[in-house]
Amino acid sequence: MIFILLMLMEIKMKYLYDLNTNFDEHSLYIINRYASQIVTPHMSSDMLWSLFPFKFGVQVKDMFNNPIENVTVKFYGVRWLQESVNINDKFERKMDNNGKVTFYGNDINHNPYERTGPTSLSTFSNFMIVVYNEKEIGLFNWLPVFIVQTAKIQNKTEYYVEFQFNRKPNVNFIYPLNDVFNLSVPQFVNSSDLSCQVQYSLIVKMNLSVHAWDIDGNITKVEFYSK
Repeated sequence: MIFILLMLMEIKMKYLYDLNTNFDEHSLYIINRYASQIVTPHMSSDMLWSLFPFKFGVQVKDMFNNPIENVTVKFYGVRWLQESVNINDKFERKMDNNGKVTFYGNDINHNPYERTGPTSLSTFSNFMIVVYNEKEIGLFNWLPVFIVQTAKIQNKTEYYVEFQFNRKPNVNFIYPLNDVFNLSVPQFVNSSDLSCQVQYSLIVKMNLSVHAWDIDGNITKVEFYSK
């Protein structure tokens, strides 16, 4: 019952000034599951920790849906019935080779929502997630517990909140292989004058072509500059 009341209070706070008065799918499931029963703290705890999907977490991709590795993800916890983020409730993770940070629903001891006792509810009801790419550009989103658990209610085995970074435009320089040139340098006359230095200035003509693209196709011109 404690968990049900907490969920209803969270929803009431979330939709206090919203015209939507319908219960969400997660709340309806919890209410219907224990209808007409006396819910003990142990039952509430078991229900909470049984509703996580097999896998959940964060996924980062580029605009072509390719995973981005070595991205820093920061999780800021939001405690129950608190509409604020506490910077002290923070931890960080790095993306794996698939561009994911994964938690396992059956691994309660490492669940980020944090269980503090055998009959306890979670410490956190939500996380603000901030993702930084290699340029220290950040994106943020939320990971509320009822969204994660709705995935299992819908018979899904995993839930990932997704982030997408637009990579910088890519430019490839292409030149024909037959433009490779050979130089013929006259032989020096044998001399004991080691201070003698001869320099040759060479002018070489080479054709360069360039292929440039970005996600929205806004590249209209590529310019070459000589240092």
